[in-house]
Amino acid sequence: MIRFRRLVATGTLLLLTAAIVPDAAQAQSPAQRYAALTEPAPETAATDGAPLLARLEANPEDHEARWELIRVYSRYGDWETGLEQSEILARAWPDHPDLLLARANFQSARIDDASVFSKGARAGELREMCEAALARDPANRGAVRCLVQFHIMAPSIVGGDKATASALLDSATGYPEGERLMLRAELALEEDRVEDGKALMAQALPILTDPATLVRMAQIRLSLNDGVGAATALRKALAIESGF
Repeated sequence: MIRFRRLVATGTLLLLTAAIVPDAAQAQSPAQRYAALTEPAPETAATDGAPLLARLEANPEDHEARWELIRVYSRYGDWETGLEQSEILARAWPDHPDLLLARANFQSARIDDASVFSKGARAGELREMCEAALARDPANRGAVRCLVQFHIMAPSIVGGDKATASALLDSATGYPEGERLMLRAELALEEDRVEDGKALMAQALPILTDPATLVRMAQIRLSLNDGVGAATALRKALAIESGF
């Protein structure tokens, strides 16, 4: 089965967050936003979406409202509606890197949920979307990450090629070195080169400046039973967002 893995919340990560940041009144941290996105209270779905839908009804060109609505659909696992809304917003923001990654996430969720006969076609749609964005702007970090992660995670039967992922990372211009190392770590782990993956994450940690990537590192460290490494990555993510 094709499995385009997405971040999944774990009780361990949330306990780790609470231990590092005991003050619940502080501004939302990356890990707190992560928890909200992956463990939402279902009864708040309509409450979250209703004012945004009202804003769009009053002004269909309110792109910020549509972007927030897309995040709501992601939070509650409505992949089809989220993809539909993200495709509408992409007409106005064709190369916005965060929107591209949101679209890729919706596409990957659809692949996970698809029948065996539909998986190949949907994986092809995801690859084409990433390639088109990269062709328009070779420096688009969202397009680079989207396509690299496709080739890391997708089996060869639908076009995944780990050698292509490595070559893309070699050739990407202007891509942040910390994020490049992190993607190389994910490639190594996918190839069962666990020690190489750990070493690459250790190289990436001091130079990473993106909180979301650091949160991703924390979860990967936890999956490797490295609570100390997870705490270190998460602590840095929190420090960056809080300005310390």
